[in-house]
Amino acid sequence: AGTSIISYTVTNSCGTDVATTTVTVSPLPVAGTITGTTTVCAGSTTTLSDVASGGTWSSVSTSVATISNGGILTGVSAGTSVISYTVTNSCGTDVATTTVTVSPLPVAGTITGTTTVCAGSTTTLSDVATGGTWSSVSTGVATISNGGIVTGVSAGTSIISYTVTNSCGTDVATTTVTVSPLPVAGTITGTATVCAGSTTTLSDVATGGVWSLVSTGVETISTGGIVTGVSAGTSIISYTVTNSCGTYVATTTVTVSPLPVAGTITGTTTVCAGSTTTLSDVATGGTWSSVSTSVATINTGGIVTGVSAGTSIISYTVTNSCGTEVATTTVTVSPLPVAGTITGTSTVCAGSTTTLNDVATGGTWSSVSTGIATISTSGIVTGLSAGTSIISYTVTNGCGTDVATTTVTVSPLPIAGTITGTTTVCAGSTTTLSNVATGGTWSSVSTAVATIGTGGIVTGVSAGTSIISYTVANSCGTDVATTNLTVSPLPDAGTITGADSSVCINNTIVLADAATGGYWSTSNYKVTVTGGVVTGLRAGTVTVSYTVTNSCGTATATKSVSVNPLPDAGNIIAH
Repeated sequence: AGTSIISYTVTNSCGTDVATTTVTVSPLPVAGTITGTTTVCAGSTTTLSDVASGGTWSSVSTSVATISNGGILTGVSAGTSVISYTVTNSCGTDVATTTVTVSPLPVAGTITGTTTVCAGSTTTLSDVATGGTWSSVSTGVATISNGGIVTGVSAGTSIISYTVTNSCGTDVATTTVTVSPLPVAGTITGTATVCAGSTTTLSDVATGGVWSLVSTGVETISTGGIVTGVSAGTSIISYTVTNSCGTYVATTTVTVSPLPVAGTITGTTTVCAGSTTTLSDVATGGTWSSVSTSVATINTGGIVTGVSAGTSIISYTVTNSCGTEVATTTVTVSPLPVAGTITGTSTVCAGSTTTLNDVATGGTWSSVSTGIATISTSGIVTGLSAGTSIISYTVTNGCGTDVATTTVTVSPLPIAGTITGTTTVCAGSTTTLSNVATGGTWSSVSTAVATIGTGGIVTGVSAGTSIISYTVANSCGTDVATTNLTVSPLPDAGTITGADSSVCINNTIVLADAATGGYWSTSNYKVTVTGGVVTGLRAGTVTVSYTVTNSCGTATATKSVSVNPLPDAGNIIAH
């Protein structure tokens, strides 16, 4: 193809002449060769090309594939189609062809089968499409096997997929499978003990269940789980949950505890203070108590001890987990007779009275020794004679007799008796006085004359007289016995006086003494003394005495006197 100048050359001797024309050679049409991917998926495109230009594209089977002017091949449906590239010119037509295969898109189809299953059970799904694989989005809810068997794992929903894959891609069919939960009754919680007549509420986290019980005579239960105790015993409580997957029951045993029953207290309800009475109650397990323990006490065995007069409520208390019931009775404690305490002066003088008292009323007075003391109905004691008598105040009632006693002493009137003994005594000496009366005290009116000790011993102090008393005193008065006591003086020799205490032989000195009634004497013959006149006889020393004597003895005053010798010139001798 192209142009060429065609010459017609005529040459002669004259030359050459050339005639020319241009000849155009048109090319034969050349469709070339179709290149490009000759497989395409339905719904997808691929581009074919041909180096030849000016051609037109066509598909024999447009239901399988179509092709645009630009060579863009679109897969329509699975199959093959001959694709042509036709080049036409004035010289004719040339066609290049290729076979294109349109691969089908994967088709997952539609999942069929029951799409609900209980947890733990299976259901089978299917799909007309073949070659696919099954899967579950939430395997914690449901799993599916290669054969389409769905196993419920736990309540919920999971998307089940059937996936078909080929060279053209993947197609997924899905359906939602609902796994219904197995009925779960959970666990019954709450206090499983209830008192008869009371309620306790049970609960269960599981919802939609129904409460029921086995023994309606023991307890009842409401739709809200409120158990009401009817009578002591046990019953099985059930909480039943039912759904499309079945029924499940949770149970618990509820114990109905009996209410405490205190019964009735029986027995004698009066008792004397200090005595006992026994109460009883047919109910067991209770405890006894007394409201006023100062009136009555009660021990664990029901023995009531009267303490003091009055009333006290005695209780028998029965307590259990359901509460407390108390049976009561009033016990009256009768007082013991109380004679009280006798008060008042319990000493009385013979011939006098004293009044005794007692705060207790209704008693009677008595005296054991009526020869010593008597007592009137009003408590006036009259002393009769010295001694003691037991005075009683006796109170009697239904609980016995009580006696208060006191000893009354009847004191004798004081008797001083008569003082006996020697009633003269020398000064400085003693004499003993006595009295048959006892318990008295001795005294001297003139203690300068005489004193007297507790034993009646009189000591003369100085000459004179004194009244000696013996005084007997008691609570009933004083009596005094007296006597006159004379104290004789002791003899008193005085003191010998004189101007000289020496005398010459044959001379005299005069001595004197103020004491009277005495007499003079000398101890030897060296002097003589008469009337106090001392005459010296021989040289030496002598004792001159003045002696006074009376009924109380002798007293002597002395003085030493020296007798001086006469001067002696001796004899003159001539030699």
